[in-house]
Amino acid sequence: MSTEQNNMVGSGAVDINGPFRFVGVNFRRWRQKMEFYLTTKKLAHCLTSMPVELPEEATDDERVASAKEREHEFLCKNYILNDLADDLYDYYADNKNTAMMIWDAL
Repeated sequence: MSTEQNNMVGSGAVDINGPFRFVGVNFRRWRQKMEFYLTTKKLAHCLTSMPVELPEEATDDERVASAKEREHEFLCKNYILNDLADDLYDYYADNKNTAMMIWDAL
């Protein structure tokens, strides 16, 4: 396979380590697989902690850490929502919800 073909396959390929799409059955299995998957992505901490508000007088290091935390929160929420059936996605995809809020509600 040429390098160009490898790049095409890699860019649109599905991550085989991710859990199956949750459609309303086998929740315990899906939940455990999702926890394992988020752990491999170093995002599982988002399931147990809320994002911290950044104070106005934050240092540069605190701003960098906050930006990284917001990115982790966004990715974690994305992974959870995208592995839900469409009707569940529509129900839980409120922008105000954090990954932890969605996880607890499921």
